Amino acid sequence: MSHWIISLEYSHLQITVMATSYKAATTTEAAATPLPFLSKDTKHLLIAGCASRTAVAPLERLKILYQVQDVMKRGTEPKQYTGMVQSLRKIMVEEGWRGMFKGNGANCVRVFPYTAIQFAAFERLRPVLAEPGATDLSPLRKLLAGSIAGVVSVALTYPLDFIRARITVQGNLTTQHYNGILHAFQVTIQQEGVKGLYRGMSPTIVGIAPYVGLNFMVFESLRQNAPK
Repeated sequence: MSHWIISLEYSHLQITVMATSYKAATTTEAAATPLPFLSKDTKHLLIAGCASRTAVAPLERLKILYQVQDVMKRGTEPKQYTGMVQSLRKIMVEEGWRGMFKGNGANCVRVFPYTAIQFAAFERLRPVLAEPGATDLSPLRKLLAGSIAGVVSVALTYPLDFIRARITVQGNLTTQHYNGILHAFQVTIQQEGVKGLYRGMSPTIVGIAPYVGLNFMVFESLRQNAPK
């Protein structure tokens, strides 16, 4: 039950913060324009994505700890994380406030290439999947383009997601300790090879394809039908 509550709170808070951050980013014009190869909307989404992930990082870490603790606990020892308040207090006491944000650095680093690749792939697929003479993609073709873009972005950035998960669970559930993102990459490659960085990618792709496809289909439809 606690796992479900945390997942719901995590999703609600992330959506709220992302929407607020996106609105703030779109109403603030910077003097310099970084990342000129990205559209303005994509830059705003990058800012919103990083802000939302940072805001919900403690809940994201807690969610992952709940998911893996049954597999990683030794023998019949009791669960270490039994409730949201108890778990957050345990992390704070044993690891300090930084423990709340373990894995968030890799998560934010991943946001930039993940989002940029996703939107770039979608835009590249527009003319490829468009029907002859059509000025835009149909909803189903947007769904297909978004699904492909999601698969491409995950395939190219999955090692960062994998490392994020490894850093997130280090502590009481594992004896492995990483000093940072680069160290985690180095240790994983030394112990498991490059293939180790792609463990679990197949189910991730199966889940991300319809998720991103529907996101693009709905986002594009809302954007085109929104009042000017």
